[in-house]
Parts: sequence; structure tokens; C-alpha cells
Amino acid sequence: MASFCSEVSHSLQAVTRVHTPLAGQSLAGGPAVGRARAAVSALAARLVPLGTTLHEAGDCLRQVCFPIDALVSLTTNMDDGSSTEIGAVGNQGLVGLAIIMGGESSPTRALVVQQGFAFCASRAALMEMFHGTLALQQLLLRYAQTQLTQVAQPAACNRRLSSNCNSVAGY
Repeated sequence: MASFCSEVSHSLQAVTRVHTPLAGQSLAGGPAVGRARAAVSALAARLVPLGTTLHEAGDCLRQVCFPIDALVSLTTNMDDGSSTEIGAVGNQGLVGLAIIMGGESSPTRALVVQQGFAFCASRAALMEMFHGTLALQQLLLRYAQTQLTQVAQPAACNRRLSSNCNSVAGY
């Protein structure tokens, strides 16, 4: 993840000085600086209080949130009625990843476990930014790839019943 953040930092610092999500980087757009600035203006920073549920499992996703200093726990319900944390999102990512992958809902519940601020945008605003700003599109797709890799690692380890799994080859 460190190399991902480093790469993001170098590729995105060139265009604007507006603070934006995904590791607190600057949003790049090359010749599309105007579009990048417009995309940033669609994000509204707001307080996300401790204990706030951003979405329930199965709910229609209406917005995405890029935590700035908040921490969001992603949980899933088990067959026995209990819930298990399967991930956490801080300032390195976004809550509502399913939207950029074409999903209408998420199988997880997103619960704020550390109060803070987050940039939030409607589904429509995110998709406009996603399709209109190539640098943002590439960044979000790389983030999605990283998330999929992090999910694959424990699955592979559980399949092999090995406690000595620290990385997935090639990532």
C-alpha cells in the first residue's frame, strides 16, 4: 500500500492544490484542470459522528464518503446472526466502492468507529467525476484492485490452512 500511496502522491500533485480524498492528495487532471477543480467542488466535507451508520448491508448506495480523519468499519452478518468486521476505511479510500464497480448496493454495513470528517458526494456526482476525470478514474480503479487483493489474500490462506501467509505473490 505504501508504494500505491507514493505513486498516487507523485502522479496527483502536479495540477491543483485543493485538498481531496484518497490519502489527502491533490487531484490531477493534466489538461483537464478545470474539470478536476469542478469535481473537487462536488465534494462536501462533513462531520461523521461516532456510531453513524453510513449504509446498511443491502441498502441502495446513494452516496460515497472519502474519510479524512474518520475511520469506518465494514461488517458483514454471519449465518448465526453475529457480525464480523471484514475491513476498515480511513483516509486511504472510500466508503461505497461498489458504486464505481456498477453495483447498486453493498453486502456490508458501514459504521463510523472513529468520529471525524469525510468528503461526501452523491452517487451521480461521483460517477460524473469518475467518467470525466481520467486520473481520478485510474486512481479509484487501482484502489478497487488493492481492495480485491486484500480480500483474496486471507481467502487463499484459509484455503491452504496456513498461518504463514503475509503477502500475495505479485502484490
